Amino acid sequence: MPKLFKFFKFWIKHPRFMDLVKEAWMTQVEGSPLIRVCRKLKLLKGLLKKLNRDDFSDISERVRMKESELVTAQAEALNHPTTSAFEEEIRISKEARVLREAEESFFRQKSREIWLKEGDSNTPYFHNSVKSRQKRNMIRSLINENGQRVTDNDGMAGIAERFYRELLGKCDPEVIPPEVDQIKSILLKKLMPEQSVELCSHVTAEEVKTTLFGFDGEKALGLMAFLPVSSKQHGMLLEER
Repeated sequence: MPKLFKFFKFWIKHPRFMDLVKEAWMTQVEGSPLIRVCRKLKLLKGLLKKLNRDDFSDISERVRMKESELVTAQAEALNHPTTSAFEEEIRISKEARVLREAEESFFRQKSREIWLKEGDSNTPYFHNSVKSRQKRNMIRSLINENGQRVTDNDGMAGIAERFYRELLGKCDPEVIPPEVDQIKSILLKKLMPEQSVELCSHVTAEEVKTTLFGFDGEKALGLMAFLPVSSKQHGMLLEER
């Protein structure tokens, strides 16, 4: 099963982010408007995965190495206070800050905690939250019909299957399904003719934009998270060419 693609908000702060978006969005593709949007998002997905692999993979280790590099640069600037030494320290310090912010944003998004603000150096909290959630979501054992605790995966799967078979039961041949007229008699509330017409009306471009950019960037799946986050951060609506 392919791994689910996740859009990370810290990518937006990368200086090449918007160039990659433009590269994907300006590509000529064939198909209906919806197909073109999907294909362009798929192109963007590949570009962003490469960006993450080149600049942000193993983010915690990158932070550790960059901070170690910063300590060395600071010591060099103190021992040999030259213009070039101070400029090098400033450059590395900026790179370290970017990586620390990316690391915190990564754990914040992955932990699904949305009530704390970025920039408060909460990385340990978010990291612990991720581990805590993983532990809570894991079923380690089940009690079978004989009151015995079962811990192996096959045994737990069998317990779950038998439980739901018993819960849902079998199809009863004596149960007669209702007639259509009986169901209609229950549904007393009906749409007015003008409401039915409105439901069948064409969807406007403005309605599509409002819906797409109305997603919560913290909760939208995959590249769908890119649309609301990017539009809010850059004030840019990606128009279909």
